[in-house]
Amino acid sequence: MVIEAVQLEDGGAGSPGVPLLSIRDEAEDWAYWASPEELWAYGLASFQRLPGPKQRRIFEVARRRALE
Repeated sequence: MVIEAVQLEDGGAGSPGVPLLSIRDEAEDWAYWASPEELWAYGLASFQRLPGPKQRRIFEVARRRALE
């Protein structure tokens, strides 16, 4: 089996792939290659699917980083 990483012509990463390492590692790698539009679209869709406590946790982390 051959696995290739392909970057889209517009500089985007395409949809996230199947995690080969940990889900977190795969997400961080995908986010590195993703365009700002992809980050916004997948980030917002993912956030909306999270339960309330996880959404609040993201707000806490984002607020702390914004204040740094």
